[in-house]
Amino acid sequence: MPCMLIFALIRKPASAFAEKLNCYHDMLWPWTFSVYISFILITWIQLEMVFLQAVSWLHTFYMLLAIAILFVALLPTVRVQYRKPV
Repeated sequence: MPCMLIFALIRKPASAFAEKLNCYHDMLWPWTFSVYISFILITWIQLEMVFLQAVSWLHTFYMLLAIAILFVALLPTVRVQYRKPV
């Protein structure tokens, strides 16, 4: 899914199905899905650490990666680039 999302972020293709899942109606669906993916990754890693009752360096790496994805997606310049044309 993340690899397809990279392609979608670059090409910005139209998708009726993806638009139905887009809760930010003023933004393109690839941007919204990058926010979804970051929250899913954060939740997944948190649950994994709770159930394993351990923290590996990989957990830290993927948690920082998810936070970085979310941070970059929420930058004002990125939001302007992925705003739907009026």
